[in-house]
Amino acid sequence: MDKKKSLNDEKKVNKISWYADFSELTENKNINIPNVIIFGGVIVDDLSKYQLWSAISKIKSKYNETANFPLKWCFKDLENYYKKNKQIRLYKKLLEDITSWREQIFEQLASLPFRFIISIIKSHAQYRESLKESKEKVIRFAFVMTLQKYGLCVRNNNMSAAEVILDWPPGGNKQIFDIEYRSAFYSGKSAEYGQQYDCGPLKKIGFNDSVLFSSMTECSMLQISDLIIGAFRDLLKEAFGNKTNLHGVKLLRTIKNRLYGAPNNLNYGISISPDKKTFSDIIWIKIKEVLGSRL
Repeated sequence: MDKKKSLNDEKKVNKISWYADFSELTENKNINIPNVIIFGGVIVDDLSKYQLWSAISKIKSKYNETANFPLKWCFKDLENYYKKNKQIRLYKKLLEDITSWREQIFEQLASLPFRFIISIIKSHAQYRESLKESKEKVIRFAFVMTLQKYGLCVRNNNMSAAEVILDWPPGGNKQIFDIEYRSAFYSGKSAEYGQQYDCGPLKKIGFNDSVLFSSMTECSMLQISDLIIGAFRDLLKEAFGNKTNLHGVKLLRTIKNRLYGAPNNLNYGISISPDKKTFSDIIWIKIKEVLGSRL
């Protein structure tokens, strides 16, 4: 009997995936509504995806043998999920042990083959109502900035296929991501801002023709992205002078070599806007202290 060819027999496919989400942060105590967006997530190939899933599942299995439950940085946000699924005892145990399982996960991440990229974008709006109105634009711009970083990562590493998986957006408003991705794919520029992608059109470097969506509660890679973004929120809180000695900063130090471009080219993996001394400089000082030495 003739051996059947696999899908990859004709050509070896080197595919990577970017699992991304965003979080919000208030820059200072005088603002009572978030004005900073942190957008980013992990970049993995198919093998490292399985390795990360196995690592996080092993840690989860210490609490429940099925390991079929979500984790995230702001774990209290999941209380209703656990109530709905009749797992409130598990929820309470995980909440009690939050420091332990966070540390276990980041310890595992430190030795696994993946990268992450982040964009930190501050709204130009200053008042509560205008901040609400500008939020979607800031998220959109953060997505564009981070997608550009990912495009350069794909091109510079000569990958033959790439995909983008986003957490399902609040309210189901995925249109802004679809529009921006379509423009980046076909034209190599932002639909809203006209900004050219240095990597060129995504269609020319192996990207899928559409962005994909999943759910953080069901996707381990999105859960890992959420944990890293959450740790970055702690870094920003320290940079802004709001807090000190936060847990997330300690954990980021353990995975500092997983940032794309670290330790010598931190700007390969991080975008910050606006580029003003009162905002970006204090963040870069903290980032260089925690993650590396040079831009």
